[in-house]
Amino acid sequence: MKNKKILFLKVLLCSTSCAFANLMYAADTQKTEAKTTKANTTITSDRVEMDSKDNTNIFNFYGNVHLEGEGLVADCDKLEVIAKKTESESSTLGNVDSFEKITAIGNVHMIQEGRDVKAGHAVIFAEEGKIVLTENPEVTDSQGIVKGHRIIFYKNDGKAYVEGAPGGERPKIILPTIPDQKKATPPSPPQIETQELPKKK
Repeated sequence: MKNKKILFLKVLLCSTSCAFANLMYAADTQKTEAKTTKANTTITSDRVEMDSKDNTNIFNFYGNVHLEGEGLVADCDKLEVIAKKTESESSTLGNVDSFEKITAIGNVHMIQEGRDVKAGHAVIFAEEGKIVLTENPEVTDSQGIVKGHRIIFYKNDGKAYVEGAPGGERPKIILPTIPDQKKATPPSPPQIETQELPKKK
């Protein structure tokens, strides 16, 4: 009986991990986009808990949570996944249908496609395609560093918003060094081709 429970837990965690990874690193969440096969994703932690509600399954990963997937590495202290479910006669927890919300808590660090993300708290709203970073969020890539009280990404339209703390620190963007315009070599004047008009006879 114990072996059956362990096997059931492994299958459930595998399906959860794969779906979580697809959500995190999908370049486009449009339903009309052709589906591609993703590599396996692994989530490890010190402890895992599962809870079944009427319409949802809740998965909690505690302690030294580490996720590795295609193009993504993530670490945090706790990971909570809330998923909708469709009831199944063969499973007391039901089958996972779609994810509602994914929350990473404590020392959140994600590396994806050259982008380094750090925050104390990150929430992914799957249906909205929205990611909210709080608690000293910082996003670094080749273009610079973005800091603020809260950073919000909208994956579907590619927009991002950086908010400052009420009455406190304002958003900060650190860009690469801008060349000194005084020392810059002035551009050469454009070359204009001239053509002589034929002389009147």
